[in-house]
Amino acid sequence: MYIGIAFFIFGFKFPKLFQLTIFFELIGLAFMFKNWKRINNEYEQSKLDKKK
Repeated sequence: MYIGIAFFIFGFKFPKLFQLTIFFELIGLAFMFKNWKRINNEYEQSKLDKKK
């Protein structure tokens, strides 16, 4: 996903990179949603630990 952001910035100078931006962003989002449940559980657990 961060690669997609970098390609987006460079895309203003090199328009062909905008295609790669879309590609990397979709891969990054798919990866994030795949791990969403685990990430959310870790976040909720850390919130509970801070309250103790």
